[in-house]
Amino acid sequence: MKRFSLSIIILATSLLAAFAQDASVLYFAKHNPVRHNLNPAFMPEGYKVYVGVPGLSNIDVNVGNNSYVLSDFCKIKNGDIYSVFDNDPIIEINSVLSEARNTVKANASTSLNILNFGFTIKDIHFINFGVSLKTDISASVPSPWIKYMFDTEDLTKLSGSFDLSRTTTDVNLYSEFALGFADKLDERLTVGAKFKYLMGHVSAHMDLSNLKVQMDYNEWILKGRGDMYVSWPVLKIENMDNGQLYFDITQKEIKNEKGEVVDYEYDIDPKDFFKPQGHGFAVDLGATYKLFDNRLTLSASLLDWGFINWSKSAQRIVLDADAGFKFEAANMQEDDDPIDMINLLLDEFNRVEFNKFYYADTSKNISYSTNLTKKLFIGGEYSFLDDKISVGLLSKLYMGRYRTREEFSLYGNFRPHRFVDLSVGYDFVTGAAHNIAIGANFNLGPINLFVAVDQVPLKWKGGLPVHTMGTHVSTGMNLLFGWTKGKQQQQEERNDEE
Repeated sequence: MKRFSLSIIILATSLLAAFAQDASVLYFAKHNPVRHNLNPAFMPEGYKVYVGVPGLSNIDVNVGNNSYVLSDFCKIKNGDIYSVFDNDPIIEINSVLSEARNTVKANASTSLNILNFGFTIKDIHFINFGVSLKTDISASVPSPWIKYMFDTEDLTKLSGSFDLSRTTTDVNLYSEFALGFADKLDERLTVGAKFKYLMGHVSAHMDLSNLKVQMDYNEWILKGRGDMYVSWPVLKIENMDNGQLYFDITQKEIKNEKGEVVDYEYDIDPKDFFKPQGHGFAVDLGATYKLFDNRLTLSASLLDWGFINWSKSAQRIVLDADAGFKFEAANMQEDDDPIDMINLLLDEFNRVEFNKFYYADTSKNISYSTNLTKKLFIGGEYSFLDDKISVGLLSKLYMGRYRTREEFSLYGNFRPHRFVDLSVGYDFVTGAAHNIAIGANFNLGPINLFVAVDQVPLKWKGGLPVHTMGTHVSTGMNLLFGWTKGKQQQQEERNDEE
């Protein structure tokens, strides 16, 4: 197996890292206090005020990719776990490579509500406020590039031209301060909006949109340009005299009993991850419309339409191969032993003057922008038995920088009492009859508890899920106040008065 230095760096950077929002199975959970995150026009039903338990109001984790399931990489045999990366693997690397789509894409995101509350005014206005800490990671890499690096066949047969424009990485850690409003304009139409201030903390961004590489078994030719950006206050990137890049992380001195400096250690304070390094804004918009005596509800929402501009401590690495950059292992012969060929390549890499290919931009006032993953939800729900049972359809469109994904889901919702909401869903695009979504919302007096999971695997083989390329989990605890009387209780009280 060949492991070229530059290719390993690019692949590892790309796949360090999927779309953040609450699990979509909560979309039709009418008594859930945080479902306005999926549509700002959703108003509380059955209560007037909610207060999130700090740090527990809503915890959301989402991971996934477009090519692989866990069983592609791992096998369980006799109680032991084996992977494709073992020294003596029971899974061939070529069988894994064959599963890759044209572009392998991965994503990961988390969201933690630190502060969250909302209240209604006269049952026609709803105001909510929230502070959340979020991470959003996405990466993509062309599958031919991966196959070239890890193919185990004869090295002399490997050659090709690769467009690296689909090789991307975005890593963002930021805080979100959100203020939302919803208004019931009449008995049918409700509109809502949420305005968000985004404070960026840490960011890494790679753009190789203009870079191509021509490869043969003993020669690489790079052509074009690319950029890598990073924003983190403890990291400083410098050009060294020998043409290499120096990544300087803040260090502190270690002294002996005599006060003499004997060593250094990294001086990274956890607070360094949360200092403001960028600022941005985003907006959510939503609407709902009721028909047929409120039995049919149509809804739509636009979410996370915004950006973060990174300017404080922003740094840039320029990949400059406009004139062409050639790497050649001149002493390599086609009949050489593969191990000897790899050693020749690595030796040649150690002699290459990489400063001719990349360098740190030392200009001042460097800045760059990253966009949030935009979302468009369109839903329809039809209710039966006085809204105790409903069927919902939801179209979900996720729009990332280089990835657009669409899902179409069917949900069955059960609300026998305002104290419980249960939902089961199936996604027609990614489900493949092997995954479902499950959501449960419980209102136990003033305490609200919920858990929701998209893509719960139904098919397992050898102790590992099959046909499941990711999962999305949301859970939380809130306090609800000002419960209103149900329709049946209101009617009984009117009958008593008569």
